[in-house]
Amino acid sequence: MSGRKKGAVVRAGVAAAWANLGAVTWRYVASLVSALPFALAFGLVVDGYFAKSLTAETFAAGVDLVLLVEFALANKDALVALVPVLAGGVILWSAISAFLTGGVLSTVAADHPLRTNELFAAGGRGFGRLMRLLPFGAVFTVVALVLPAVGLFALHHEVTESWVSERGVVATRLAVLLLVVLLFAWANGAYDLMKVEAVAHGEHRARYAFWRGLVRAAKAPISLVVVYLAFVVVAVVVTLAASLIDVRLARTGAVTIAAAFVLQQATAYVRAFVSVALAGAEVTMSSRER
Repeated sequence: MSGRKKGAVVRAGVAAAWANLGAVTWRYVASLVSALPFALAFGLVVDGYFAKSLTAETFAAGVDLVLLVEFALANKDALVALVPVLAGGVILWSAISAFLTGGVLSTVAADHPLRTNELFAAGGRGFGRLMRLLPFGAVFTVVALVLPAVGLFALHHEVTESWVSERGVVATRLAVLLLVVLLFAWANGAYDLMKVEAVAHGEHRARYAFWRGLVRAAKAPISLVVVYLAFVVVAVVVTLAASLIDVRLARTGAVTIAAAFVLQQATAYVRAFVSVALAGAEVTMSSRER
């Protein structure tokens, strides 16, 4: 796929997300629902520790690593108790995400934006197919991503253990990290193409959806990596930029607290938009190669 075609695929993904802001909004809402239980529980622990503390204003004004370490050491038991809440949130997000993924893929593949009831109906139909695809995708991820990544880092450690040159060690470490990033993009992109086959192209049989998605990913690995990373990099850059701004917002009044809240929610919404746009781009890429 030429550079112009890759650009066209990316633009098609963005256009699909823009035309389906309802799907973007529901994915954003799903992220809030999944994170809310842990956020509330963690907030109660923080409030209980700092509410009557003399350092409360300092903690609220920005990120203070000394206070964070002090908080963690003083609340070990409470933080450990939050682990099941966090695990439950991850499970909840996985289930909601699988449901919405089916709806989103159906939406961006349709000729017109789907209404909310149509989105949910499509999510229900796609949920079962994605669950049947999950074992194939899990094994594929372990074989294609986890094991090679662990092997590359282990090989790097073994080869550079006796090296004297720090620059050489850093250079090879960066090279290994780059390879792992590219492998991560291809493996996740390939799994996404399998989901596209299962939902957008209506393949009920999980093994055929797995195989067809894998074949498409193997035929155009560079194009898949470029398109996937184009959206992931945007999401990462937006998140990092928002984080750098957020830590500089002193929560000393209603205005700055509201500004920080709006910034955080806007960042979450942009990530949801990027997620739907990536789905649209992958559906477009898969459809053009059929």
